[in-house]
Amino acid sequence: MPTSSTRWIAGGAIAILSVSAWGAADRADKFESPAKSDAAAEEKPAETVRALTAKTPIDSLQQFESGVLTTAEEIEKAVGKATAEELAKQVDFGKESVVLFAFTTGGPPFGEPKNEVKKEGDKEWIEFYVQEPDAPVRGRALKIGRSFFAVPKGSEVKFAKNRNG
Repeated sequence: MPTSSTRWIAGGAIAILSVSAWGAADRADKFESPAKSDAAAEEKPAETVRALTAKTPIDSLQQFESGVLTTAEEIEKAVGKATAEELAKQVDFGKESVVLFAFTTGGPPFGEPKNEVKKEGDKEWIEFYVQEPDAPVRGRALKIGRSFFAVPKGSEVKFAKNRNG
């Protein structure tokens, strides 16, 4: 299951947490029953976006910028050696690039990082955003997070504003 490193800022205190992120809920529509044949499994298209796991704690003062990273050196420059080594083991740089998605959300309850493949005419891109929950009261704390994803090399990637419930 993917992991997001997160900083929470509330009442002037800063704590670093490793938070288990989304996954099962937004992927439930892709669940395949064991009763389906192997032929049906072979017809299933490859997943376009794959969440990566980074367990390395983040520096509470380090700022991240969202972007597409195509080499282990670019990852190391963006997030440090330990995280770069962790991510490089999960990616085939000949076929994939790494997306660093840096985000903020208020809560609790906090928003969750999401992505979707969008099409307009013959153009296709992968859009990353934070899905904010539909809750009557939020904003007592700020969550600053980062998530990593593998996308097919050469994919167009866009980062959108947070979306409300």
